Amino acid sequence: MINPSKPNEIICITLIYLPTQMGAVPTFVAFDQYSHYCFFAEPVEVLNEATMMKVVGKLMNHDEFQRIDHKGFSLIVDFGEDILEDLKLIVQEHEGSVRYEPELVKEATEADLQALFEKIGMG
Repeated sequence: MINPSKPNEIICITLIYLPTQMGAVPTFVAFDQYSHYCFFAEPVEVLNEATMMKVVGKLMNHDEFQRIDHKGFSLIVDFGEDILEDLKLIVQEHEGSVRYEPELVKEATEADLQALFEKIGMG
């Protein structure tokens, strides 16, 4: 269970596949676990380690992330286990930590993803 006490304290980012006419598109989606606000969605053409690192870097520089104090934040991911040390370096530059916990991300984002899918007509 995740119990943040303020915005941007705990961010969960997950990889989903959005259906399109051209097929499923891998998309990274990040939720602030305090507000359950989806502030980041990044579709990608190619899913590989370089893309994962680039997406985490973009998340760290996203306006909505930068807008609120995030010192000491935790980023919890369900991807990139093989590149966790690289992801840690990116996140540490922004005074945070990263953890690979797929089951926790699934549990924490399930209701948020359902609400998102309903909002975009997929639920």
